[in-house]
Amino acid sequence: MKMIHDFLHIVFFIIVLCFISCSNKLELVVTPSTIFLETNEPGTKTNLFLQFKNIGTSTIKQIILKPSCSCYLIASTTTPLEPGKETKIPFSFLYPLIEGTFTDTVLIETVSGDNIPVLQQTVILVGTSMPTMKLIPTVLKTSVFTNVSSQILFFQIQNLENEVWETVETKEITTVEQNNPSEFIHVKLNNLNINKIGGYVSFDLTKDVSLPIIGSITFEVKSRNESREINLPFQLYDKRIVIQPEILTISSQGKTEFTIESYTQTELESVILTHLQLSIPFEKEVIEDNSFERLIRIKLHMYDIQLPANFRFGIVELRFSDGSVIKKNVVVK
Repeated sequence: MKMIHDFLHIVFFIIVLCFISCSNKLELVVTPSTIFLETNEPGTKTNLFLQFKNIGTSTIKQIILKPSCSCYLIASTTTPLEPGKETKIPFSFLYPLIEGTFTDTVLIETVSGDNIPVLQQTVILVGTSMPTMKLIPTVLKTSVFTNVSSQILFFQIQNLENEVWETVETKEITTVEQNNPSEFIHVKLNNLNINKIGGYVSFDLTKDVSLPIIGSITFEVKSRNESREINLPFQLYDKRIVIQPEILTISSQGKTEFTIESYTQTELESVILTHLQLSIPFEKEVIEDNSFERLIRIKLHMYDIQLPANFRFGIVELRFSDGSVIKKNVVVK
């Protein structure tokens, strides 16, 4: 009789455990489990959402979306999700800049707080990043002399898809630290053929503008079914002074040299290592000097300068007699 009584106690205990376990069941249905994206331009932003349904018996306190890269813009929801209820979480995805088919993931963590382990699920994104048009060159960049009245730069927009373009127009011109760019920047487009648009950008430097001029031109391309935009960055720099090489290498063990190609009668007065606020001695050697240009070799004297052991990269300021300052990246050997 005692054995039967003990057996019933054990069965009752097991039933209670099962009841407690079942009453705190954490289960979430995520729809869709795989997102198939349309082929789109590299860098295109697309808005998506995931549907969630709590089919468990425990209230969900938080659903956390953890992206696998910085190409996502995601906000997690903290609103409790009761059993049987549904919710949506929107997010944005940026197509990779590298052309081709891609596969990406979003990790979903579901938290209930009822002494139940965090539930983890994965959603897969599959798509293709493929440009439909191409700029040649990708950036308009040049240096101009101070006495030049205008500068013209040429470009092409190539059609990489089968759909015929109906119109290509200049939508907007923007610049950094310059007002009214349309007054001194003019864009001309010419149809070369159905797959290629040619054009040029003219910069009127007789206007009240100062170099550098940095900005971009937005073109709007329309076909029968859609409208797309493409940006052409431009950069115009002052060619009064040209420093070579682009990145300077300095060393306390040997010589450190660079050249200054100058189109004005300005003189180098000081070389400052900005991170350490350190003035570097130098000597000048004139290679060429005529009415049009001056070419000077600069030798930095690094032998008596003690640099920190962990100092590897920095910036030097080259300060000239006319008040201009040119900053260059430096690498320490």
